[in-house]
Amino acid sequence: MDTTDLNINQPPHKALKALLMATLLGSGDLYKKGEEKLLYFQFERNKSAFLNNYILANGLQEFVKIDLPKQQAFIVLEDHDLYQEVLKWYDGHNKRFLPSNHSVSYHDIILFIIIFGKRRLESVTVETTLDKNSLRSFAYVLETKLDLSVIPDKMKLKIHDIVSLFINGLKTLGMLECTELANFLSEQDKRIIANGVKAYAQIG
Repeated sequence: MDTTDLNINQPPHKALKALLMATLLGSGDLYKKGEEKLLYFQFERNKSAFLNNYILANGLQEFVKIDLPKQQAFIVLEDHDLYQEVLKWYDGHNKRFLPSNHSVSYHDIILFIIIFGKRRLESVTVETTLDKNSLRSFAYVLETKLDLSVIPDKMKLKIHDIVSLFINGLKTLGMLECTELANFLSEQDKRIIANGVKAYAQIG
């Protein structure tokens, strides 16, 4: 796995591109306001600290605007190449993911899970507004990148092995992302990890 783009404080254009891709994978949608071209998305209030920290750590204040009271974010698409990248995801009003056309990295996927994921009883459920015909192929790409089972459902994807999702992230991600992934862990998940660490220490 290429980990060169997984560190916080990465160059602004790389951090912006990763956030852009995560937003397109999630519930982001193209929005035009006068002459401005924006990629817009809603977020849960508990995601606001992560988004603010990501923006500040990577110097993206000029490119990403947060409206906390309305729980909305806007990525400004002034860069022509970024705007053209966004347009490739649309077929009319439908936002589609085609593995042959869209290349997403491990970090893009992790950001997608962090921003749009919710912990349910037995899974992390990640919401998306991708066209329903894209979900199965998208789930397959996620399985390949994460090395985990991903189950497509209506307007969302489910990941049941949250412990492995977190442990795999520890190997490559920065503290900001790992802290957010840890928020998905249940008390039972934490006990599984603690017991695994204890058993490993005894073997050593």
